[in-house]
Amino acid sequence: MGRKRSKSATVVLPEPGTVFLMPLGDGRFGACRVLRENAGEERKRHGEPAVLVAGSAWIGTSPPDLADPRLREILHLTHHKWQNAPNANWVSVPPPDDFRAIGFVEPDEADRIYECWSSGGWSFAFQTELQWRWDHDRESVVREDAERAAEQQRQRAEAEFQRKAARAAFTLAQLRDKRRFSDWKEFVPAKAISGCRLIFRETIDVLLELGAKPPEEKVLPVLQACVERLNELDVRHEHFIETTIREELCEEFDEIAAACGLIDRKDLADEWREW
Repeated sequence: MGRKRSKSATVVLPEPGTVFLMPLGDGRFGACRVLRENAGEERKRHGEPAVLVAGSAWIGTSPPDLADPRLREILHLTHHKWQNAPNANWVSVPPPDDFRAIGFVEPDEADRIYECWSSGGWSFAFQTELQWRWDHDRESVVREDAERAAEQQRQRAEAEFQRKAARAAFTLAQLRDKRRFSDWKEFVPAKAISGCRLIFRETIDVLLELGAKPPEEKVLPVLQACVERLNELDVRHEHFIETTIREELCEEFDEIAAACGLIDRKDLADEWREW
C-alpha cells in the first residue's frame, strides 16, 4: 500500500505505485495507477508538486487482483474526437473521496520515464466508462450526444429570445441616464470609464434627435460612429478593452441598437470594432 506524501501543510498526494479503485456510473469499477511524481525541471514547469496518474484498461464488478496485467496497461482514448490519446495526466490535488486505494504495484522503468504533457483532474473514471461505451454501445452514446446538443441549442435559443425581449422593453430615453460600468473601477482607468459613459450618452442624444422610429439608414451611421469612438478611446488608454469589458460594451451597444428597432442585427458592433 502506498504512503501519502505531503505536498503542503494541508494537501497530500499519493505515492507512485498506488492503485485506486474508482466507481463508474454503471455500477462497475475501473482502476487508475500513480506512475511517478514530478521533480527538478518538471516540477518547475508545473509550478507545484504533482503526480502522473494513468487510467488502466481494467474494468470489473469487484476489486482486481493486483497481479492482473491489465492494471499496468494504460487505456488509450478513441471516443469522439480523441485520437488514441493515453488516459493519463498530471494531477496536483488528492483523489476524490470515492476513489479507494487498494494496493501498490511497483512502478517499472517504463513508468519512471513515461512522458506526459497533459495536466488536469481525476477524470479517469469518466473517460474509462465513456471509452467502454464507445467500444460496446456507440449507438446509444451518439444518440445521447445528439439529444444533449439539441437541448443545449433549445436553451440557447430560449436565452436569446429572453435577451431580445428584455432589450426591446427599453426606450432610448430610458437608456440615456442608465448608470454604466460601475464595476470597472478596480481595473479600468477612471478617464476610460467616463469616456465610455460619455460616448454612449452622446450617441443616444444623437439618436433621440432623429425622432421616433428613424429609418435604419439614419441609425447605422450613428451606431458606427459610436463604435469608432470606442476604438479611439481604447487606443488612447492603452487598449483597456479586454474580454470582460468587450462583452459588456457589446451588451450595452446591443441594447441601444434594439431600442432603435435593430433587435435582430446580432453582433452589429463587430462590423466596426477594433477591440
